[in-house]
Amino acid sequence: MKTARTYIVLMVFQVCIIHGVLAKVCIVAGLSKNGATEVILKNHYRSDTARTNSLGVFQFKISLDSPQYFEVRANRIIQVFLVPGDSIFINLDRKTTVGPDNQSAMISNYLIGWYATTDSIGAHFDRVAFYSQDPASFSAAMTKQYDTLRTLFDEFLARSPGVNKEFVRLEKARIQFWVWPPYNRYEYRYQLFTGKKVQPPEEFYDYLRNVDFNDASYLQLPDFVNFIDTFLEMKVFKATQQDQQSYGDPYFKTKVLLQAIRKTFTNQRVLDEILYRQMWGQIYYMDVNDSLFSLIENTLREPKHVAGLRKLYKSLRKFQAGHSAPDFKLLDAKDNPYTLKDFKGKYLLIDVWGVYCGPCIKELPTLKEIETEFHDANITFIAVNLDGTKDAWIKRVKDLNLDGLQCMPTNGWGSEFREAYGVEQVPTFILIDPKGKFVDARAKLPTEGLRYVLNTLPAIRNK
Repeated sequence: MKTARTYIVLMVFQVCIIHGVLAKVCIVAGLSKNGATEVILKNHYRSDTARTNSLGVFQFKISLDSPQYFEVRANRIIQVFLVPGDSIFINLDRKTTVGPDNQSAMISNYLIGWYATTDSIGAHFDRVAFYSQDPASFSAAMTKQYDTLRTLFDEFLARSPGVNKEFVRLEKARIQFWVWPPYNRYEYRYQLFTGKKVQPPEEFYDYLRNVDFNDASYLQLPDFVNFIDTFLEMKVFKATQQDQQSYGDPYFKTKVLLQAIRKTFTNQRVLDEILYRQMWGQIYYMDVNDSLFSLIENTLREPKHVAGLRKLYKSLRKFQAGHSAPDFKLLDAKDNPYTLKDFKGKYLLIDVWGVYCGPCIKELPTLKEIETEFHDANITFIAVNLDGTKDAWIKRVKDLNLDGLQCMPTNGWGSEFREAYGVEQVPTFILIDPKGKFVDARAKLPTEGLRYVLNTLPAIRNK
């Protein structure tokens, strides 16, 4: 006997098939019963939201002018590929894509299997051991990973004759962009994990000769964006290694990034997207002055990006050095209140973090070292969490063995503290002087020069 759920699922299939023949129209439908009532379909170009009905069924109807990768997000994330005119039905609970029989469903099933393989690789990944290898061993390990992933793709092509040509072109590039970021990070992480510098042979970076930095269609690939991020991180790292005085220049990283971006990206659309992405962070962390911002404005051509960065830049003027820091009310785990006045007379470093923030966790070991070095100095360290519930925060503090003053404002990301200090992302470090004025509302991260900054503070060693 068929249930009401079965009828609804069949109905969705029928709608998919009917609409699937319409040029440029795709139906993305599916089932999500395990707690998620909101489903998001997004990629670089768009983001759409649908809600499940009482039986857990959701549906999107979108128009496409080219084949594109998408993420379907509910209680899990599934990568799919949509060809204009195709439609698919996704069972999010089982993490499978099924019928109708078309290119989008076939390719999306391949992607599900591909990402399951990378998840398996990641589950057994020892980052310290991996990046501590000598260059030859590291390259051999990376080649093995690439061969494994490329074999999955080749086997798919062998059993799927006539697969969409645009997908084939993009997927070949996507697999490379997935594999290349560790090369970009290698020198920095080798030094981080071994305490030694390494100089790979010239051929180690041969992969960079094969990169098309200016194909705008790659912008839809998160792996391409991640590759670019790590490529630019590498540029900054190498520049810092060559200039040991760089920590004393608050705008050094911005200058390096601007030079690398303007030199590398000749396609204006790609240039606009990468420059906006990188400079938003630099402006947010107040590593941009008027002359650099003028250069950014003159380089960008996309009006919405110019307007967005200009708005952000102007909004941060009130946080510049010498301006009074706004008062706040923070609570510790026992609900004891703390305000800015409680810390007057000493420097104050506020680590604004989140219990679910990976980059925040990465900073903790170095931050602990710095706190130990300055334990008898004229400075107080305080951690302020914005994520999750109070119980989740207390558990995370215990699990990470965090000591010192740990606080959380009421309402977390919706708190008056977050709004008053203009915090838009974590980690954010805020440095305030003994008189309650900003030294740096977006101080250096512990792994990127905070120790140097603290050592230059007047009377920091005098209680």
